[in-house]
Amino acid sequence: MRHSIFWRPDYQRHANGGRVIAEIVIAAEQPDVVANFFRRFQGAEHVTPEGEGYVVAMTRGMVTIAKPKALSVRYDRPITAPSPRLVGLRIETGEGPRKLVEIAGALIELGAPNGA
Repeated sequence: MRHSIFWRPDYQRHANGGRVIAEIVIAAEQPDVVANFFRRFQGAEHVTPEGEGYVVAMTRGMVTIAKPKALSVRYDRPITAPSPRLVGLRIETGEGPRKLVEIAGALIELGAPNGA
C-alpha cells in the first residue's frame, strides 16, 4: 500500500475528536505471557512491571496488562470474561491539552500471539 493513500488527513479525523489511542487495557490471568509477547514485539526495554502487571510503552501511548481482579477495581465492575481480553481504552482528543476519554468493558477476545 502506498503511504499517500494510507496517510490521508481525512482518514485521520473522527467526529468524536479522537486524535490518538493513549492506552489499551488488557486483562490477563497470566500477565507474564502477554508481556512476553510485547517484549518480542516492541522490545524488552519498553515493558515495565507495575504492580502485578505491566505497562508497555508504545510510540503513541501505552498498553496496560493487569489481572482481572485489579482491573475490576479500576473499572468498578467485575471483569470475569476469559483472558486475555481487551477491557478498555483511552482516547486522547483534540479538546485541550490531553483530554482523555475512557471506554471500559469492550470485552473483545484477543487471539493467541501465534494466531492459534
